[in-house]
Amino acid sequence: MAVAPPTNPLVVIFDLGKRVRNALTADELGFIIVNETYKIVQYRQAVLFDNVGSIKAISGTSNFEKNSPFIHWLKRHLSPLAKDLADPKEIKAEDFGNIPDLAWEDWLPEFGYFLPLVSPLNGQMGGLFLSRDKNWNSDEKDMLGIVAEIYGHSWGAFNKSRILPPIKNTRTLVKISMVIGLLLILLIPVPLTVLAPSEIVAVNPSIIRAPIEGVVEKILVKPNQVVSKGEILFFMDSLSQRNDLDIAQKVFMSLKVRYAQLARQALSDLTSRKFLSETLGQLKEQEIRIENLKQLIKRMKVLAPKGGSVIIDDPSSWEGRPVNLGERIVSLADQNLVEVESWLSVADVIDLKKGASVRLYLNSDPLAPISASLRTISYEAQQRPGDIFAHRIRAKILNTNLTPRLGLRGTARIVGKDVSIIYWILRRPISAFRQFFGL
Repeated sequence: MAVAPPTNPLVVIFDLGKRVRNALTADELGFIIVNETYKIVQYRQAVLFDNVGSIKAISGTSNFEKNSPFIHWLKRHLSPLAKDLADPKEIKAEDFGNIPDLAWEDWLPEFGYFLPLVSPLNGQMGGLFLSRDKNWNSDEKDMLGIVAEIYGHSWGAFNKSRILPPIKNTRTLVKISMVIGLLLILLIPVPLTVLAPSEIVAVNPSIIRAPIEGVVEKILVKPNQVVSKGEILFFMDSLSQRNDLDIAQKVFMSLKVRYAQLARQALSDLTSRKFLSETLGQLKEQEIRIENLKQLIKRMKVLAPKGGSVIIDDPSSWEGRPVNLGERIVSLADQNLVEVESWLSVADVIDLKKGASVRLYLNSDPLAPISASLRTISYEAQQRPGDIFAHRIRAKILNTNLTPRLGLRGTARIVGKDVSIIYWILRRPISAFRQFFGL
């Protein structure tokens, strides 16, 4: 260590008290305690413990290796004493009983002395352990008692917030606090949300259907093409109707010639008058048939009833395809009137109200979600591709200045009512458990 203690210990105690009071940090105070106490009482080794048995400082060094064998030995044998120490106590190897791996003489001198450091306001702050090669006398113990009070008071100044006595079983308290904290966290209300595949669709699109039962000859528009009112969308195959029209026109001309002949013969032949009215009826009937065929052929050239954007999957797949009367072929939509359509599977259905929050994350731009408000949800589930049954949801886009392109797809996050975190975590497992066991 440094030098032997001076002849007048009171002067040294006053000087030591001044240095302790001027310490700026707890680490500086600990360094003074384990090193400057030597000016009062000689020793070979000093170790400072806190009230839970942790080592705060060791004499002769400002930093120590926490994983060194000596530190492990101190934690194993002396730290338990530091936690439960209430009064000064002399410590020797014999006090530990028959411990095979104690090896006191390998680590410390023979005579040890444990000194508790107590703060008047904060209770026991820790303990100072001193060891040397000779026994301790009463005068030294008295002087150590005086400096112990100074050390405890100064150490307590660095822990002003702690005004209650230390709790010895802090590990149990920490575990209980963690359990209570976890339970409180599990009761925090959070919004119940589900995810659903979604698409940008048109609001009330115009559906163009097949005017007759026949074959689609040619689609003249492309997906998302903007057309004007009266623009041709597609043709139906009219070859059969044109053949019928040619035959009807030839029959009409034949009947017209026959009617002229019968009209001339009726002037002199009474029998011809009987056939004249019959031929006239056939002539009128054929004239009506010709007009109907012309109108039908005209209808087979389908025009756009209004302007809009074309909605169709694959135009080439329709060409040459037979269709039934009224079958949907093309849809026309207003690009400025769009909304979000989502399909929520039966397994994910939660209690949703009109106006529930919907956020759509488009695959093309996932970093710019679209906010929407739930407008409708279907009462019954519909079968979707892949033998999946899902409810159809329509949501109104809230930002009127934002008009995403028709057909864009993504995933919608639909927000339901608030539930506790524990219900949010266990909802799906509980549902699967009930379905499996039929509860």
